[in-house]
Amino acid sequence: QYTGNNFSVSTNSAAMTSDSKGSAESYTGADMSIGAEIWVGSESKKKAVLIQAKRRSKLSNPAEQKRLLEQIKKMQRFTNHPKVMVIEEYYGGIPVIRSAATMLAGDQPREFELHRWLARRFVRTFDGDRSPLLYESAQSADLDKIWVHAEYISRK
Repeated sequence: QYTGNNFSVSTNSAAMTSDSKGSAESYTGADMSIGAEIWVGSESKKKAVLIQAKRRSKLSNPAEQKRLLEQIKKMQRFTNHPKVMVIEEYYGGIPVIRSAATMLAGDQPREFELHRWLARRFVRTFDGDRSPLLYESAQSADLDKIWVHAEYISRK
C-alpha cells in the first residue's frame, strides 16, 4: 500500500487455480490477476487485470505462440485489457508486461518493467478493467465468481 497527500493505492494479486481441466486458469486463460484500489480524497476506484505469464525463451516456440494466442482469446472474454508477463530466465531479471491485445493483433507490443507498468500505466491510466465484478472475482481467483462475471458481460 502507498499513501500520499489525499490519496492512497493498494494492490493485491491472486494466482488462478490450475490443477485440472475445469480450473480457473483453463477457463480464463490467465495465470494470475492483479487488482488495485485507488483512493483520492473520499472517492475510490477499483480495477483489475488478467495476466498470462510466459518465459521469454518459450515465446519463440511456434507451438507455445499458438497456445499463448488461444489463452489471450480466453482472457479477452473477460476483459479488453489482458496482459502477458514475460519472465526473464536469468537471476535478477525483471519481469515485463506486454499488451496481449497487441500481440493477438500480430503487432510488436511495447514492454514495460512490471514495477514501472504498475506505477505509470495500471494505477494512473485507463490500462486495466474497471468492472467491479471482475475486480472482485479476479482477486479471489474463484471460478464460480469468474463464471458469474462471464455471464454478466455476455449479456451486455
